[in-house]
Amino acid sequence: MYIDDNIALWYNGIVEMGLQVKPAPTNSKEGVTMAISKAQQKATAKYVKNAYDRIEVKVPKGQKAVIQSFAEGEGKSLNSFACEAINEKMERDGSGTESGNK
Repeated sequence: MYIDDNIALWYNGIVEMGLQVKPAPTNSKEGVTMAISKAQQKATAKYVKNAYDRIEVKVPKGQKAVIQSFAEGEGKSLNSFACEAINEKMERDGSGTESGNK
């Protein structure tokens, strides 16, 4: 398993959290995908469940692709782009962020 800066979890090439699918990291010596044990998957899922809240956002058909394309153009995942946009709006309106996370 691999955790990137955006807390996306890699399970054999599928992102568990976030909205993007990316290839799993490989063992650079042999160029093969590293196996992830069931115990590691379970431990990671437990950590994420305790450390993060999930928010589901519904947008009109086709809008996800537009937002995702824009986020990728900014060099960000859809999740990090959405979190940043929310935090910027809250700061601009004087609400701040309750947890201080950005």
